Amino acid sequence: MKDTLYDINEEELRIEKTAQKYLKETASWSTFLAIVGFFIAGLIILGSIVIAALGSSLLAMAGMASYGYGALFGLVFVVFAIVYIFPSLYLFRFADATKSGLASQSNSQMQKAFLNLKSFYKFVGIAILAIIIFYVVLIIGVIVVVIFKYAI
Repeated sequence: MKDTLYDINEEELRIEKTAQKYLKETASWSTFLAIVGFFIAGLIILGSIVIAALGSSLLAMAGMASYGYGALFGLVFVVFAIVYIFPSLYLFRFADATKSGLASQSNSQMQKAFLNLKSFYKFVGIAILAIIIFYVVLIIGVIVVVIFKYAI
């Protein structure tokens, strides 16, 4: 018996029963997380509509100049929601293709599943890298501002 769980030289999918069980459970959790992600993206979009509609009015009522910041913040949140949809979509596609591939013992479905899982991790990795870069630039910016403020 080979040590590999997946043999691409054969026509049938070769994943041992224990691994299939783990993949089914992973697919179920991925479906759950994807649905939660879609729900959160929907809430962000609803929140952005509220912010866009009421943000400028609330600033005006507080005696502050709004300059259309409510619409700007609303637009920023819509962009965040759209970006947030992608990892959820990749997870949902992974779960769907995994369940289908295991049920039909299909190599092509499992390849599709793992392609979506790879895309999910690639997206998350790039997002985390972007956040780290943002924080490094922010920290450097704060340090520069503090140095110039106290140097004068």
